[in-house]
Amino acid sequence: MKILDMARNISKSYEALSNEIRVLILAIVISFNKARWMEIRNTLEKILDKRINPNLLAFHLRKLIEYGLIEKNLDIYNANITPSIENGLKNLVAEIKDVIKNETLYPLYNKEHC
Repeated sequence: MKILDMARNISKSYEALSNEIRVLILAIVISFNKARWMEIRNTLEKILDKRINPNLLAFHLRKLIEYGLIEKNLDIYNANITPSIENGLKNLVAEIKDVIKNETLYPLYNKEHC
């Protein structure tokens, strides 16, 4: 199953995650453990294979913060999710970790998580 299809299926299950972009953003933050805006944007662009409007990303990050699923401390985003949401995202997070692991844009991720 493709990453975007997985995100669509999850977005149908949770009202706060009713948008596949928000599902992807949350899964990316979980994949990094703690993620910066650029890491989120770069990974999202890699998955979607297109440029992401910064305003669109900011909008969805604000929504996730409003829903309480992501917390922002300075320029670092952390996931704040229940075990049931984490379990629902488990396979998607694994797929995204593979994307990150194979990408040269994230040398710190590779050093810390391998």
